[in-house]
Amino acid sequence: MPTVIQMSRHSRRTVLRVSAMGAVGAASITTESKTVSAAAGDEVWSYFAGDRVRSSPVVTDSWVYVGDDGGAIQALNRANSRRRWVFDTDGGVTSSPVVVDGLLFAGCQDGTIYAIGIDSGEEEWSVSTGNSIDSSPVVVDGTVFIGSDDQSVYAVDAATGEEQWTYETNGRVKSSPVVVDGMVYAGSYDNAVYALDAETGREEWTYRANGRIETSQTVANDTVYATSAGGNIYAIDASSGEENWVYETEFGGLTAPTISGNGPPVRPTVFVQDRLGNLYAVNAGLGGLRWKVSTEQASHESVVTPAVVQSTVIFGNSSGTYGVGVESNDIDWSADSEMTSAPIIDDGDMYYGSGSDLLAADAGYSSSSADDSRTRLATLGHHTEWEYAGQTISSESERPTDPENTENTTTEGNTTTPEGDGETNELGEVDVEQVDDGETATETQPQTETESQTESEQSSGQSTTSDGSGIITTALAGTAGVGLLLLGWLYKSLRSENESVEDVDTYGNKSVEEELDGESTDREDSDKADTDENDSDGDSTPPGY
Repeated sequence: MPTVIQMSRHSRRTVLRVSAMGAVGAASITTESKTVSAAAGDEVWSYFAGDRVRSSPVVTDSWVYVGDDGGAIQALNRANSRRRWVFDTDGGVTSSPVVVDGLLFAGCQDGTIYAIGIDSGEEEWSVSTGNSIDSSPVVVDGTVFIGSDDQSVYAVDAATGEEQWTYETNGRVKSSPVVVDGMVYAGSYDNAVYALDAETGREEWTYRANGRIETSQTVANDTVYATSAGGNIYAIDASSGEENWVYETEFGGLTAPTISGNGPPVRPTVFVQDRLGNLYAVNAGLGGLRWKVSTEQASHESVVTPAVVQSTVIFGNSSGTYGVGVESNDIDWSADSEMTSAPIIDDGDMYYGSGSDLLAADAGYSSSSADDSRTRLATLGHHTEWEYAGQTISSESERPTDPENTENTTTEGNTTTPEGDGETNELGEVDVEQVDDGETATETQPQTETESQTESEQSSGQSTTSDGSGIITTALAGTAGVGLLLLGWLYKSLRSENESVEDVDTYGNKSVEEELDGESTDREDSDKADTDENDSDGDSTPPGY
């Protein structure tokens, strides 16, 4: 049974700065730039998850969802931490979930993408990749985007799990994709940041950094921000992939960046923490250092991406949790709780992993939620007001069909493969494309030789039989001589016209291929052309990378 620990308020908070102009009141601490709740950093509740929590939580109106290193995904009541359900996987869950339209999506170190019903806690579908998943998914317009250690970025249908496309890089993809304006941005251990078309997976541009891209990117003001293992922060033009600026930090092990600043008084600023617990504030437009705050980071393993609520940056590491003024760079408050996952701040409360616990604490601002780019775009967890919160997921049957492209294709390793066109299954059923006034419908129906004969007789007044090599037509003639001549002429004419139309399988069923607007339905040549066009990264990575 999970253990719920109700902590007394004010038990783990330390206030580090007060105004020189006034005394500290019982309700608040007044600073030069803002009013911070006296309870900032205090725990509301603590939930023992059973294993280390590195997955950033997802917060909805009533529930909190989080994964742990033991492989459990749990749903908790956000008011009192009581568990609603637990879903067990076969690997650790460091991936942060995303919740859309009644479904929770998460990646797992067992190499699987899971879709789980948030009401039942039961699996709706799952998709296996070729290796472990630490990347966090994001769902946009009914598609789940996620990376895998098999070196690929995946796009799968959120309703069914059907693969839409896969893009192969030359290194592990641990970063979480971010989707903005129809583009997917993802980083790889091959030192590259990729911009991919969200609909097709086609590569639009690639930016090469000075080291592995281990963390997620973020996007703000038409700029992609990324960090590398080499210790650099990058600003890249989102449209062209051109470098805007690079800032070199003193140490590596940088977290994913996040951007604050939706207008005065907060200027657009990039916040990044390094492996020693230093928090950097960098001018988002020009790349210059605004300030740096140092903490006593005890372990290089526990540094997390910051969050921004109003004019406070909240971040943490193994030494504690901190609230820092965005413009003043003063530490306003701290708590001695270790922070092991990026915090999610919603309606005045913050939720984060702390070792094997999930903590809920006061964020210092009543009814306020984080508004930094990482939280808005659900790169690592999200709250109720994230960018794509209002989308719905419809089943495949309810989705509109593109009239110009009715092919059902999947893209694996930049190779497009058509599925189910005119193929006969082992039960003798055949997929038939029927055309009526320009509308295409697909149905699966058994077709027998007798039915084929009947249809042909009704349409032409002729009786036909199939012998596997063509169509033999028997015309009704008045005399034997005329009948023989007419038979020979019709046989030659119809065989030439129809021999490519009908073929008979071993079950005696006909596979029918129709031609639309004079274009053949044989897609092999066009698929090869699509493959050659999309194969932008043909180099393979040696096994064991």
